[in-house]
Amino acid sequence: MTGRDEPDACASYIMAEMDKAGRTYSKLAADTGQGELVKMLRSDSRIVIMPCVTSESFLNRLLTLADSNGKPERITFFGYPEWQSFGKDKLARMRKYGSTFYSSFFFDPALPESERFLTQYYAWYNHKVSGGFPKYSVLGYDITNYFIGALASYGRSLKNNLPLLPSTGLQTDFRFRELTADNGCINLNLFFVSLRTDGSTERTSVTR
Repeated sequence: MTGRDEPDACASYIMAEMDKAGRTYSKLAADTGQGELVKMLRSDSRIVIMPCVTSESFLNRLLTLADSNGKPERITFFGYPEWQSFGKDKLARMRKYGSTFYSSFFFDPALPESERFLTQYYAWYNHKVSGGFPKYSVLGYDITNYFIGALASYGRSLKNNLPLLPSTGLQTDFRFRELTADNGCINLNLFFVSLRTDGSTERTSVTR
């Protein structure tokens, strides 16, 4: 579904790839009549809804319509990194539909290793980890943990061996690739974060 702004680059890319593959989809404007949206939500088809803009207000409108008219077992939402910052109540509403979003970072405080980090962080600094997205204290830990291990293994030849050193962090995974010669490396890792209806959260690492 498209808003008044230009579609997000990810949404534009997915639509272009679906066009290439000959897959059908419906593109609905934000001002589409509510009756048409309700008809779509009440159909017996399997529906994946991807807003073409990242705003919370637009997602909230779609969730409200789905909550009132949809069949949760036939609807799911796919979207953006911003979704993890929309608060627990909004995440719970998205979880009802088994929603998924992509992001280069995601921190799950419920995991045992995350709980250990949070406990130790409080013991070290006498305050909790800040609530931003991404959490820079966790990012700092992941980067330091990765490069200390990498330097210990490869020393000065580290740059030539970065592709051999994938790493799973608390918030960020590392999959470095050199895109052009002598121009440094870029982290190509991406997550799909799935909010399961059973209350669990699955973070799947995808190498681009």
